[in-house]
Amino acid sequence: SGAVVGIQFLTPKTYRITQFGPVPGANGVYRLTVNATGVTDTTGNPGVGEQTVTWVMDVAPPRIASLEEIRTNPRNIVVPSLDVEFSEPISPATFTRADLSLTRNGGPNIIDARVAITQLSPTLFRITDLRWVSCAEGTYVLTVNAGGVVDLAGNEVSGSASVSWIMDTTQPPTPTGVTITPGTGRS
Repeated sequence: SGAVVGIQFLTPKTYRITQFGPVPGANGVYRLTVNATGVTDTTGNPGVGEQTVTWVMDVAPPRIASLEEIRTNPRNIVVPSLDVEFSEPISPATFTRADLSLTRNGGPNIIDARVAITQLSPTLFRITDLRWVSCAEGTYVLTVNAGGVVDLAGNEVSGSASVSWIMDTTQPPTPTGVTITPGTGRS
């Protein structure tokens, strides 16, 4: 943008560029180009060429974009898996079972080592093997609290997301007092 910057001498061949001034803090791709035209060495030889460095500024934290809804609710079969999607790619190693909570009837977290997280894409993850911990009757709430999850730039995910369902395996009572009358062939 033509802004004046500072140049600090380090060695006869190395200088540090400082005092960038108000560099925008917005997400985006930035380029810094140093043009040697007009620069001379100590013996008066002119500079030749230019060098450009490009970097990506990412200061916006990702968020949980979606947590799969339970389509059948109440239900009488377990929820085998749920998908969670983030608004941008995250560091997969930072999304672990520690970021999950599954409660039944408001009780303690019942997530255990059998529950797994599988990466499907840079932003989409599947929480699997919930059937072992969610087969008893009750009201379940799965919460993804991604406070320890970070994106590729190290920004921490903000927020959480929850989904709930009712597991009801009690069979309805057998109907009583039902009679069947043979048809007469007329409507």
